[in-house]
Amino acid sequence: MTTDLEKTNDIQKRVGDPARSAWVSANAGTGKTYILVRRVIRELLAGAEPASIVCITFTKAGAAEMSGRLLEMLSDWTLVPDDKLSKELADITGTVPSADELKDARQLFAKALESPGGLKIQTIHSFCASILSRFPVEAGLPLGFKALEDDEAAAILREAVRDVATWLKTDDGLGAQLDLVTAKLQAAEEDGLGFQPSIEDALTLYAQKTRSLRTLPAEMGDALRSVVGAEFQTEEEVAQGFHSDLRHQYGAFLSSMIGTLDASKAKEGALVEGAKAALESAPTLDLIENSFVLTADQKPRKVANLAGCKLIENFAEQWEGLSDLVLENLAQLRAVRLFDLNYAFSLLARASIQHYNQLKEERLGLDYDDLIEKTLDLLGRVENAWVQYKLDAAIDHVLLDEAQDTSASQWELVKKLSEELTATSEDAAGTHRYRSLFVVGDPKQSIYAFNGAEARLFNQTHEEYETRMGGRLADGRLFLSFRTAQPVLDAVDAIFHTDGFREAGGPYTEHKSAKPERPGSVALWPHLPEEEKADVDVWAPVDAPSEGSIDRRLARAIAADIKARMERGDRLACKDGRVLQPKDVMILFQRRGPRFEEMLKALVDAGIPSAGTDRIAIARDTAVRDLIALLRLAANRDDSLSLAVLLKSPFFGWSEDRLYDLCQDADGGLLWRALRDDPAQDAQEAFSELSRVLDTGARHGPYRMLAAMLDGGGELTGRQRLGARLGDSYAEAVETFLDEALSFEDREPRSLHGFLRYAENFSRDIKRETAGEEVTGVRVMTVHGAKGLEAPLVYVADADYLKKPHDVRKRAMFVYPEPEGHDAPLPVLVTGSVKTDPPALTPASEDAEQLRLEEYQRLFYVAATRAEEHLVIAGGKAPKDSGEPPPTWHAMAMSGMDRLGADGSVVSEEVEGLGTVQLYAKGGTMPEAEASSDQGAERIASPQWLSEPVRPEDPGRVIYPSLIGALEEDERGEAEEASPSSSNARLRGVLLHRLLEVLPEVPPAERKTHASALVQRQGQGLERAELPGIVDAALGVLADDSFAPLFGEGSMAEVSIQGQVDGVTFSGQIDRLLMTDSEIVAVEYKSSRWIPATADAVPSAHRKQMEAYLALLTQMEPSRPVRGILLYTAGPRVIEVG
Repeated sequence: MTTDLEKTNDIQKRVGDPARSAWVSANAGTGKTYILVRRVIRELLAGAEPASIVCITFTKAGAAEMSGRLLEMLSDWTLVPDDKLSKELADITGTVPSADELKDARQLFAKALESPGGLKIQTIHSFCASILSRFPVEAGLPLGFKALEDDEAAAILREAVRDVATWLKTDDGLGAQLDLVTAKLQAAEEDGLGFQPSIEDALTLYAQKTRSLRTLPAEMGDALRSVVGAEFQTEEEVAQGFHSDLRHQYGAFLSSMIGTLDASKAKEGALVEGAKAALESAPTLDLIENSFVLTADQKPRKVANLAGCKLIENFAEQWEGLSDLVLENLAQLRAVRLFDLNYAFSLLARASIQHYNQLKEERLGLDYDDLIEKTLDLLGRVENAWVQYKLDAAIDHVLLDEAQDTSASQWELVKKLSEELTATSEDAAGTHRYRSLFVVGDPKQSIYAFNGAEARLFNQTHEEYETRMGGRLADGRLFLSFRTAQPVLDAVDAIFHTDGFREAGGPYTEHKSAKPERPGSVALWPHLPEEEKADVDVWAPVDAPSEGSIDRRLARAIAADIKARMERGDRLACKDGRVLQPKDVMILFQRRGPRFEEMLKALVDAGIPSAGTDRIAIARDTAVRDLIALLRLAANRDDSLSLAVLLKSPFFGWSEDRLYDLCQDADGGLLWRALRDDPAQDAQEAFSELSRVLDTGARHGPYRMLAAMLDGGGELTGRQRLGARLGDSYAEAVETFLDEALSFEDREPRSLHGFLRYAENFSRDIKRETAGEEVTGVRVMTVHGAKGLEAPLVYVADADYLKKPHDVRKRAMFVYPEPEGHDAPLPVLVTGSVKTDPPALTPASEDAEQLRLEEYQRLFYVAATRAEEHLVIAGGKAPKDSGEPPPTWHAMAMSGMDRLGADGSVVSEEVEGLGTVQLYAKGGTMPEAEASSDQGAERIASPQWLSEPVRPEDPGRVIYPSLIGALEEDERGEAEEASPSSSNARLRGVLLHRLLEVLPEVPPAERKTHASALVQRQGQGLERAELPGIVDAALGVLADDSFAPLFGEGSMAEVSIQGQVDGVTFSGQIDRLLMTDSEIVAVEYKSSRWIPATADAVPSAHRKQMEAYLALLTQMEPSRPVRGILLYTAGPRVIEVG
C-alpha cells in the first residue's frame, strides 16, 4: 500500500518536471517554498540559464528566504562527496545522475552567481521595476525614476490630501462637499482644516480599486445614481414628493383616524397626534425619518388590533400601504444622501488622486500600483510589441509563489508574461526548449483582500490554463504537512468541515501529518463571564479598561497558562523533546485592539520575556509619544499639557494625584513655573533633569536632547525606566525614532521646531523580525503578520471577535456594485450600517458581506495552522443571547470539537479561573531531550558599568533671546498706547505672529478670508469682538508699502538660528528674515499695545534680543551689513535697532 509520504514524493516529482507547466494547490505546512526551490533546481539541472528563470513571490522576506535556501543548497553541492550529492540529485529528479551531471550540479552555484542578472527571485513589484528600468522611454517614464516604499507613498498621499483640503476650503461649493465627506467619516479633525485622517485610507483604497481612476465611468453622476437607486435630485424633492403622495393617497385615511380614534388612550392618542402632524405640517424630512407609522428600528407599527382602529374600514390594508409609502421614501432619502456623499467623494478623490499622481511625477516616484499598471501598459501597447518579444526571448520559466494572494491586475501581468511559455515548447527557429509556468498557492490562505487579492481568482485562472493547455499542465494537490501534529490537523479538518468554506476555497483535501506519531493537543477555552458591575471611578481615565474587564482577565489567563507550562517543564516533541521556552509561543490576534495591548502588559507583569509586537507604528508607540511630548516642551515651555504627559510617563512616574496637586499649585498658571517653585524632592529632581535635557536640546539639537533623556537620569537611566514600565518591546521604536532624528539633522538645519514638525507627521511602521534564532521571547502578532510562520504553542486570543455588518464602526469602507453597461465595479463609500443601505445597494452589500465572512474564515484557517504541536483557542466575550450565535471563530471551533467528540475523544476539564475547557489530545512518542549546548557553561555576569548612567556632559549655558528679561509694564519707558487692552494679550500676540507668518504666501485678494478663518478657528479664549481688530492689524502691516520688501519674494518666516557669541550659546527663532545681495534684515514682531515713542525708549529686553540675533547673523555673513528691525504691530511702527 502506498504511504502518504510516497504519494507526496510522487506529486512533488511530477509537478517538479521542468518539461511541463504545473499548477499546485498546497495545504498549510506542506512545503510550498521547498517544492518551488526544488523546481528551480530541476530547471537549472535541465540546462536553463539562471537569468531565464523568473521566480515571483509577494513579500521581500519570502524572496530573501527562497533565494537563501536555493543558494545554500547549491553552495553545499560544491563540496559534498559524490555519493551524497548523487543521492540528493536522485531524490530531486527521480533518476541516478551520471558523472557529467554531478559535475554540472557542482558548477551551478558559480553559474548562478556569475550569470548576468543572476537568479531573478523577487517580488512582483521588484520585477516590474526591473522591466520598467530596462525600457523607461517606451513606458513613458523619466530616466532615474524610483519605486516608492509604502511609507514614502503614504507621506506623499497625505501631502496631496492636505493640499486639496486647503484648496477646497476656499471654494464655497467644493468646500461644502468636503465638509459633507469629512463629517460622514466620523474622525478627529486634523490641522484645523476639517479634514479627517481616515479619508486617506479611503482614498488609497479608492485609487486601488479604480486603478488610479482609470476604470471610473465617464458619466459619474449617472452611474452613481443608478447603483444607489437615487431617483430624485435632492432631499427637498424627496420630502415634497412624499408630502404630495401622503395628502393625495392617504389624506382621507389620516382624517378618519383623527375623527375615529380615542385621543385619551395613550396608543390611539399617539396615532391621532401623528396623523395631525402629517396633514398639517409643511413638507419636511422629519415626516419621513421620524414617521409615527414606524417604530424606533423603522419597522411598521402593529396597531391594527387597537379598538379604535377596528372601527375604520379597511384599516389594515390602508395602514400597510401608508407604511410602504413611508418606507419607500425613507429608502429614497437614504439613496439621495448616499449619492450626495459619493458624488462629493468622487470629486474629492479625483482631485486628490490626480494631485497625488502629479506629486509622484514631480519626484520621479512610482508606488506599487503604478509599477503594475505601467508594466501592463508597456506590454499592452501595439507599438511596444518588440518589448514583449525581447522578454519572451529572455524568459523560459516563470514561477509564481503564494499565488492565492495575486490581485486581478497582477494575474493579468502573469498571463502576459506566460503567454508564449504556455503556448509552445519550441522557439521561433523550431528548436525544442523547455519553457514552463509553475504556480503554487492555497486559496484557503487568501487573506489579503485589502491589497486586492481575490481567492476565487486562483481556481478561475487554473481553469483557464487547464482549458488552454490540457494535458501539458500538471496538476498537484499537496496534503501532507511537515509542520503540524495530527491532532491539530484533525481539529482543523473538523472546524472547516462546513460546505460553505470548502466550496468557497475550491476542492478541499484532508490534512495529514508527515509525523503521525507526534503528540499534540487542541484546547477550547470557554467564554468568560461579564464582570460584576462596580462603582465607577469618575477620576479614572475614560478609556482605561477596568480591572475586571474581559480583555484584561483573558490576557492574564493566557500569560498564566504560558508560565505554568514553563514552570512544569512541558516538553516539545517538535523540538526534539526540549522544554518549552518563551520563543516557542505565539499569540495571535485578528486586530491590534485593547486586548492586544493588554496581552503585552500581562506578559511583562508575569515576567515572561516578550518579543513585542510584529509591527510597530512608531508615532503611536507609547515611548515615542513621550519623546514627542519632550520635543513639544522644548519648543514651548509654556506647554503645560506636554509637561504633564512627561511627568506621568515612565521617565518620572508621577501618579494622577501627584500631578493634580502640582496643577493646583499652578493655580491656572504655567505648570513649568509650578514645577520650578515646588520644594518637594520629586519636583526638584524632575525640574533639574528636564532643565538639563532641554538645555542640551537648545545647544546640540533634537538628537542629543533625546539621547540625554534616554541615557541620563539619576539611579536609573531613561531607558531603564522605560523598560521597567513597558518591557523590552519599547526599544526598537525608540531606536528608530533616534535614527530619524539623526537622519533629519544630516539633511536639515539642526532645529527642535523643524524636527518636531517632522515627528508629528511621521507615519512609518516597523515590521519586526519574528522568526529565526534572534527571537527569544513570546511573539504577539496579528494573523496577517504570522503568515508563513509557525510555533510549537499557538494561542488564538480573540476568537470571539467578528466584524458585524450592522456595526458601522466595523463595516468595510466600500461596497462594489457594477453600473449597468460598465464592466468594472464602482466603489461606493458606505458610512452607515447595512440596515441604512438603500435597496438598490443590497445585492452589492450582501456580496461584500459574504466575501468578508469567507475571508474571516480563511483567516482562522491560517491562525490554526501556525501551530506545530499545541493550539489553544481562547473564549473571550460571550455572544448576546439573541437567537442564533454569530459565526465567530469560537463558534466554529465549538462545532468542530462537537464533530471530533462524537467518538468520545474530546474531554472536558475544569480549570480554575476559566471554567470548563474542552481538550482534544493524542499522546505519542516524545523523543529523549538532548543536553542543551549551553548546559553547564559558566555564565558571565554583565559588567557593572553597563547599567550605570552615562556621565552627563556639561551643556554649558544656553540663552534664548526671546526670554532675555521679563518685560514688565513699568519698564516700557516713554510709550504710547496704540491699541486697547486684550482679554488675553498673549493669545492676541500669538495670533498676530501666526498671521504675519502665513498671510504673505496668500494672494492679497484672499488674505482677509484666510485671516478671518484662522482667528475664528484658533482664537478660542479671546472676546469675539477682538478678532476683527487682530485681522486688521495684520493686514495693515502687510498693506503698508514701506514693509513690502520684508514680506516679499526672498524673505523667510520663522527662521531658526543657533550659535555662540563670546562663548555663550544662543538659540532662537527670527520672526522674519530678508537676505539680499546687499544686506541682511532681521525682523521681530512685537504685539504689545504700547509702542515706544523713540528708539531710546525700546525696552532693554527687546533690544538685547535683537542684538543677540544680529551678532549671530554677523558671524554667519560678515561680508554683508546686518540690520535689525522691531515691528510693533499695534501701530504699525518700525524701529531700527543695532
